[in-house]
Amino acid sequence: MLGGYSYRVSEPFRDGSGTRVTETTNYRPEAWGQDAFEIGTGWARLGWRSGDRHQVQLGWTRQKADSLLYPYLRMDAVYDDTDRVNLFYEANGLGGAVKGLAARASYARVDHWMTDESRLSSVGTPRGWSMGTDASTETSEARFELRLSGASVGAEASRRRWDARTAMAGMGYREQPTIPDVKTDVVGLFAEGTRALGSSFLLTAGARLDHVRAEADASVANTDLYYAYYGTRTTSARHTLPGGKLRLDWASAGGLELAATLGHTARVGEANELFIALRRKGHDWVGYPDLEPARNTGLDVTAAWERGGVRLTGSVFACRIANFIDVVARDRQGAGKGNPDARSWANVDATM
Repeated sequence: MLGGYSYRVSEPFRDGSGTRVTETTNYRPEAWGQDAFEIGTGWARLGWRSGDRHQVQLGWTRQKADSLLYPYLRMDAVYDDTDRVNLFYEANGLGGAVKGLAARASYARVDHWMTDESRLSSVGTPRGWSMGTDASTETSEARFELRLSGASVGAEASRRRWDARTAMAGMGYREQPTIPDVKTDVVGLFAEGTRALGSSFLLTAGARLDHVRAEADASVANTDLYYAYYGTRTTSARHTLPGGKLRLDWASAGGLELAATLGHTARVGEANELFIALRRKGHDWVGYPDLEPARNTGLDVTAAWERGGVRLTGSVFACRIANFIDVVARDRQGAGKGNPDARSWANVDATM
């Protein structure tokens, strides 16, 4: 059994002359001495082991954070509270074709409220703040893996829910569904195997297949904003994403090791990249519901040499990312009232 608690607090950052960061940004004078953050975290873990064959572990964490200052943004967090629970089971030495198995399940949630109540922009407002965002996220995950002789296979599933609502004094505190209760579901299958090629080479191959569905709550999503900038009212996206890797390792008797890996992976847009919709003064924020998944194909080569207690390592890599998701400025395409442009996201090709 393990348990603990930590408490952390910090004053605002000071530069070399002793000036607080709150004095050089748009904080109200009475907030200059406000703590930069105050965080309390408690956790507990219970584990059980039966020899080398079975083990079970249950963990829990609760974190409560108050008054988090974000000087580079226009708002600060009034609170940011987190809960995490995870359960893990592992079995080894089962005999037969199955050498072992592992299963894991977890759940996490965050409640977040941020306003500009400590900023000059809040002076004279009816509620003491001119802008505020109430956000929450929930993530549930489960993973199961079978370990075979020289290989492993498994499956995993997850759901991520992201919801955020924003209100502004300049718009009569009318609540906007900034991120309209977006749920992203992923179901994946994977396999990996290793095989020796002679006495000096080792080949590792892996593959996975994911099906992803992202969906916003169509009853609250501001599809008018999607239509104004992209001509679409889409509130869902589905993608099937294959991925894999091939790795070859070589080791010499003289202490030189070389490895080359070729891999491919992909990701769909996050909830904000797809479905954010926020009317603001000056510039809107709008997601692009028809974003294509970013697909990354990369080559990685590593080398290591060891002799006489000295080890040298080096690596090079190159990646080609089709449909890389990048932040862009987007001009309004349709007629109607509102701002002429927005911060948005787009697919571009990229290299790393």
